[in-house]
Amino acid sequence: MSDHASIAIDDCSDDDFSLSCPQCRRNDRIDISAQVWVRQTKDGTDINEAEDRSHEWDDESAVACRACGRIGKAKDFRLSSLA
Repeated sequence: MSDHASIAIDDCSDDDFSLSCPQCRRNDRIDISAQVWVRQTKDGTDINEAEDRSHEWDDESAVACRACGRIGKAKDFRLSSLA
């Protein structure tokens, strides 16, 4: 996931979310399916143990609003597409 549309999760701050639900307009309950490194452990996997804990997702990544249940692609939840 290294194309120009990929976004590091650190690019989103609490004051400036890049996604918002097109149905209920909430931006604080958006879940994004992201590619992430995890460390294999005896109990399974652990993101906090991985050397590289970056998260990547793009416009085609699955997105769900946990406030109202709307599901779609990230591109449909972009603030620029909701104007």
